[in-house]
This record gives sequence, C-alpha cells and structure tokens, in this order.
Amino acid sequence: MGTYSLIYPRRILFGCGTISELPKLLENRRKVLLITGKSARGNGLQNRLLNMLPEPGIAPLCGIVADEAPIESVDHIVSAGRATGADAVLAVGGGSVIDAAKAAAAIIPGGGMTADYFHGSAKIAGKGLFFVAAPTTAGTGSEVTANAVLSDKKSMTKKSIRGEYLIPDIAIVDPELTFSCPASLAADSGMDAIVQAVESLVSPESNAPSRSLALKAAGLLVSHLERAVAGDRSAKIAVAEGSLLSGMSFSQTGLGAVHGLAHPIGIKYGIPHGRACGILMRSVFRMNLAKIPGLYDEAAKACGFRDSTEFLDALDRLCDATGIPANFADFGLRREDFPFILKNCRSRSMERNPCSFSDGEIEEMLEKGCGMHDTGYAVQRRPVLGCPTE
Repeated sequence: MGTYSLIYPRRILFGCGTISELPKLLENRRKVLLITGKSARGNGLQNRLLNMLPEPGIAPLCGIVADEAPIESVDHIVSAGRATGADAVLAVGGGSVIDAAKAAAAIIPGGGMTADYFHGSAKIAGKGLFFVAAPTTAGTGSEVTANAVLSDKKSMTKKSIRGEYLIPDIAIVDPELTFSCPASLAADSGMDAIVQAVESLVSPESNAPSRSLALKAAGLLVSHLERAVAGDRSAKIAVAEGSLLSGMSFSQTGLGAVHGLAHPIGIKYGIPHGRACGILMRSVFRMNLAKIPGLYDEAAKACGFRDSTEFLDALDRLCDATGIPANFADFGLRREDFPFILKNCRSRSMERNPCSFSDGEIEEMLEKGCGMHDTGYAVQRRPVLGCPTE
C-alpha cells in the first residue's frame, strides 16, 4: 500500500443553487474583484452576481480573459486588483477565466507581473488573495487544482504555473451555471473531463482515493455526456459532478500524453483545449493500449463495457455523437509542424503517461491517429497500430 498526500480547497460545494452561498462566503471581504466570462453580461449572470453581493465592495471585470488564458489577461486582472485594493477574487466562468483569475489572485500581493512567474524568474512563495472559483462549464476541474494553465502567444508556449498556494480557498460547483453552455463548448469541456479522469486513473502516481474518484467520474461522464450536450438538464448535473470528481482525481496524480500533446497543438492552431484532447484521445489511448494490454479494463468496467477495446470503441462513438472530429483535418496540422509539437510536448504530463513514447512514435500518432499521410494533408481516419475502429 503506497503513501499519498491529498490537498484540496478547504471547502467544496456541489449542487444546484449552491452559488447562492456567495454572500455568506464573502461577507467578511472588503473589496471583491469579480471576474466573469464574456457571455456573463449578455446572459444576466454578471447582474445576478452583483445583486447577490454588496455592490460598493465589488469591482467587476467581464470578458477580459481571452481563450487559453494569455498572460496579458492575467496582467489586466493583477493591475485591477492592485489598483482597487482588492482583498478577494471571485472567478465565475470557464477554465480560462478561473485559471487567469487564480494566477492573478496569487500574484497580486506577491509583486511582479505574470511573465515573471510564467517564465520562471519568480515563484509563488506565499498565500495570495482569498479566492473563490465557480465554473460555468463542466470540464477543466480548475476550481480544485493547484495549477493555472496559461499561454504566451509571443513565445507560442502554453504551460502551468504550479504550487499549493494556487489552490482556491472555496470551490462552488453549481450545475445550473452550466445549463446555458452552448452544445459545442459542452462537448469540448466534457471530453477534457473524460480524458482527465482516464489519464488520472492510469497515471503512475495514482492512489486509492484518486482511482476511486476517477472511476466514478468516468462512469458519470461517459454515460451522460451525449445527453448533456443535447441539453438534458439532469445529464448536465451528472456531467458537472463527473467533472468535479475528475478534477479532484487528476489534481493529485497529474495527467498524460493527451494533455502533453494538446497544449502545443492547441496553441499552434488555435484549437479549443477540450476538442484537441478529444481528437488526440482516439490515437493516444490506442497506442497506450498497444503497449500495455488491458490498461483501460478497469475504466471499461466502471462504464459498463467488457474490456479496454470495447471501451475505446465507445469513446470513439461518443466523440462522433458529440461532434468531436476524428482528426485535425480542419485545423491545418501538417508534417512540417511536427518539430514544434515534438519540442513542446515533453512536459510533466508526458512524463506521467503510463508508457513512454519516442519521437517517432509520437509522429506516428500524429500521422495515423490524426488522419494524415506522408504529404501532410488530412485524409480519412485510419486505425492506429492495427487496432480496429467502430
């Protein structure tokens, strides 16, 4: 029996209507910096939040976080927090919003700007501002993790700043906040959550609690995502819980090769993170299985399938049903970009994959798994290493 140490927000609230707990949770805060996504003003969420909190003590910023949480967006929040004298940050939005706000909450009292921490010249050395995270999408798990995934478009780099001081003080997972999520975003986010659960389950750093969380998450997500994307509210509630459990699992174990590859591919071609994960999942999981027979049998049984192959076939069908492409044909992935991907994929996620891949094997996944042939042009989907597709 191995040893493990678990670290989570000091309080996690899950359930419909839990966002109404905000006034009590923030009652002792003098100045709250409210960060919301760009849709919050149009769908009424920002006004709802402002009416819920003592407005004289609220400084709202709506829609200032761009996709993939660029460091410039974090700098905007840092500057606003310092200018207003904020003593708390409340982030209500998708993963990019929460990651940007999470980083800013840690940086505001620490000095310097985001690039200092992103590029390693400074480290988060102490507790930041009181931070509350409430996701409006079901997928990233950022509300419970000790890292913030940011991007720098100038250096074409996407990576995390990490540390226990980044863990939110409070996570509120209210599934009602996801009810208005567009179908395509729900599909992308859900795929991210599925990959996170499965990669956590087979991580070399998995442990008894993380495996239990990952198995429950996978069962909820795989069985409910298609209906959630179609708008079924009961399914959306199940997917929101699955996403939370997935985040609680992978936050303790790290991820794998899908995420290692998704970051450089996503930033290079502007592909939504969850969509990149869903596309890569098809080929990476099959190559993992070719190296480690039976690798996904436990996940398969938790989701009601016989074995790993049946499970991966079901994931392929789920991708098809929710509009996740079989390859990167629509995004312009070409062979001449492989060196960039190879250079930037050797992250901690790649190190935590259950098996290692050579550069040649990664190129094989990019070619076969992503529907490419030697000319670099996208073609129809083909099996990976002889594994059958549905």
